[in-house]
Amino acid sequence: MTQVQNEETLLDSGRLTVSTPAATPRFFSRGRSKRRLDAANSPSQNVSRHSHFPSLDILRGVAALSVVVCHCIAHFRWESFPTQNPLALWFRVGWIGVDLFFVISGLVITSSALNLSDQAPDRFRKLYLSRRLSRIVPLHYLTVFLYLIFITPEILTSGSLARLIATHLTFTHGFSPNTLGALNGPNWSLAVEMQFYLLVMVSLPLLRRVNPLALVAGAISIGWVWRSVVFWFWAGKFAPTGMNLTWLGISQLPGMLDHFGLGAVLGLMFYRDRSGAIRAFLKKTRWLWPVITALAATVVMKLFWQHSAVWDSWWMVVAWRTLLAGVCALVVLSACAIQDRWFVSLTAPLRYLGTISYGIYLWHSLVILALRPVFLPRPLHGTVWTLVITFALAAGSWHFFEKPFIERFRKPA
Repeated sequence: MTQVQNEETLLDSGRLTVSTPAATPRFFSRGRSKRRLDAANSPSQNVSRHSHFPSLDILRGVAALSVVVCHCIAHFRWESFPTQNPLALWFRVGWIGVDLFFVISGLVITSSALNLSDQAPDRFRKLYLSRRLSRIVPLHYLTVFLYLIFITPEILTSGSLARLIATHLTFTHGFSPNTLGALNGPNWSLAVEMQFYLLVMVSLPLLRRVNPLALVAGAISIGWVWRSVVFWFWAGKFAPTGMNLTWLGISQLPGMLDHFGLGAVLGLMFYRDRSGAIRAFLKKTRWLWPVITALAATVVMKLFWQHSAVWDSWWMVVAWRTLLAGVCALVVLSACAIQDRWFVSLTAPLRYLGTISYGIYLWHSLVILALRPVFLPRPLHGTVWTLVITFALAAGSWHFFEKPFIERFRKPA
């Protein structure tokens, strides 16, 4: 079974799972005293340490759109959706957008945490937590509440209400098949994201001095060991809810650590790029990276299409997912390399979708479940209306709900 098929099982029961250079950059340097001295003496270098890449918003927009269309194909039972071109095939595996989100988070959260700790070392944890929580919590809580009231009101009178609310409020709902997907399925990834945020906060001193190669090796090793253990115990087994236990197990933070780890290495790379040499190299070779990425993606996805029983293969559960994380990292690196003004301007609509992508991700399952009874025989119409209503809700919640919370808690350090 694929991830979407696992989500389909839950849908039928009302639950959808789904940031003047004087020295050469020392990417592999372990020391930090010289970095702080240089940063204090050269304001221009502080600018180069921030990893703000407008093109990353394009990726967020594409990832969110891909997830929505992928879920529409599955949950409106769009069996006639085209399969004869790469674009159509991409939407059929649009759940990979979540993997892409994890790599982007690894880059952005790692680099922003390092920069924030430089700006306000004495208040780092307080500022870091307030900014992370203000971004994630408000819309998560709102959509969980609306899901409970309008999608699964029967839970209000069930004995599981207290447990479901407690686990979703504390982002621990991803640990059990009885709570994961029970109140707005796509928020399973929020639990993983929040756990990664906490991991970055507590491990920041290590991140400052770690060798990137060691970080990559460690993250991949943990991911492989975790997923191997999960596969050994749970391959072919399902929870009473119908959820594939292998998917549940590898969806925990240790099982996704290679995704976050590869993104974190990119964040370290840009943070330690004191002279801007890495950015200059990427700019010079910016059109080469998409070619490399396309070739790698072709090989990795060909391996995927050759294995129909994804969750029954150790190779696919353990090793292939690292290859997928590597392709996502190449996609992110390509986006960081291409920052031409004309390109950024031309892709403004997709960048806006990236701005509201969090809302798109959390709203779309409510919309699908509301429209499914009406549009199940007409999947194209259901998908179009899902996109229109989801984008409207995401735009509204961003401008009038999410953004005010962010602006209130993200005051300059």
